[in-house]
Amino acid sequence: MTGPKIDPKIVDQIAEGSLVIGNAADFKKLIEAFPDRPEVHRAHGDFLFRKKKFFEAGIAFRKAGALFLETGHTLQAIAANLNKWEIVKPLSREMRALYLAIHKRDSHFNAVAECCGKMSYPEMHAILRSVKVQQLAAEEVFLSPDDPDNKLCFVVSGRVEITPEKKNKEGRICEANDFFGQVYPFEKEDRFGATCKAIFPTELIIIDRMDLMTICGNYPDVETGLRNLLADTEMPPEEKPSVYNRKTSRQNLKITLGVEIYPAEPGRSPYIFKGYTSDISLGGICLVIDPKYRDLPAGELLGRIAKLRISLPDESVGLNIFGTLAWRKNSELDGEPTTVLGIKFNEMPPRLRGLLIVFANTIGQMTASQDKEAGK
Repeated sequence: MTGPKIDPKIVDQIAEGSLVIGNAADFKKLIEAFPDRPEVHRAHGDFLFRKKKFFEAGIAFRKAGALFLETGHTLQAIAANLNKWEIVKPLSREMRALYLAIHKRDSHFNAVAECCGKMSYPEMHAILRSVKVQQLAAEEVFLSPDDPDNKLCFVVSGRVEITPEKKNKEGRICEANDFFGQVYPFEKEDRFGATCKAIFPTELIIIDRMDLMTICGNYPDVETGLRNLLADTEMPPEEKPSVYNRKTSRQNLKITLGVEIYPAEPGRSPYIFKGYTSDISLGGICLVIDPKYRDLPAGELLGRIAKLRISLPDESVGLNIFGTLAWRKNSELDGEPTTVLGIKFNEMPPRLRGLLIVFANTIGQMTASQDKEAGK
């Protein structure tokens, strides 16, 4: 192969896994011909890793990850970084840099990337700590019908064929950015009921059901994102947006809320206090407690019913929302120690969820306008 004469389709074949380059000289020519194609650097990293040239492999994975991010290939960027972190344990700033690079994009090209773009840093950090990367050889059987259906699998590259054991069900082919595995709803457990086989050398990112349940318990918005992600698979291809806009996914609103949390003991009065929204989404709210309520025993109230009241500044109009206290963590507000609470909203029809966000957004804008006029 010579640089200028290499057919660009070769890179596409490398990306889908149908072509595997097996020597350093060919990789050198490919990189010279396509220096900005992340798939080439990623494949080079895999090649160097197999040769136990770990330092050079880490450099190739880092280059691939950066280029994948530039071109909007979020899942592939995450996989490249995960492979790099298998060689050298990541620093906190590296994980945060990956999050910021994903989060700053205004739109995404598929539902998986959009789901990642909606996450807060603690949510993504928890996910990255729980997932694992698995490589499949061509023709390798990954799952059989009697295996438990207890993991969610994302195809990074390559291609897998899923063939149901029941003849009246249709099989499917999963390519890059597709996913499979019925882990939700969490209380439903079943066999996989099909044979999953790699057609080409394939890379998967996998997260187990139990890990995902734990993360969703700590971060309710992850469960909302998971439901949205699974709903996307039921949408006909012609109805899916060509670009997924992230800007409406989560509102960073600073609103004062009245809160009531009901203790477990019957007959006891609720704990009543005020807090400020850190962010609000369709699935729940992140609430910073006013420091003067720092003695609130929030740790004892996890799992309890919570009532939130969002109202106009003069409290002439308000909206009560019920949910569950899902998590807590220590924080600061204006230099004073306080607590941040995660409250998961109760189930409600989609239209009501939308009205909630519209109402909260209106209150937030009014509050910001009043603060501006007051010179705050």
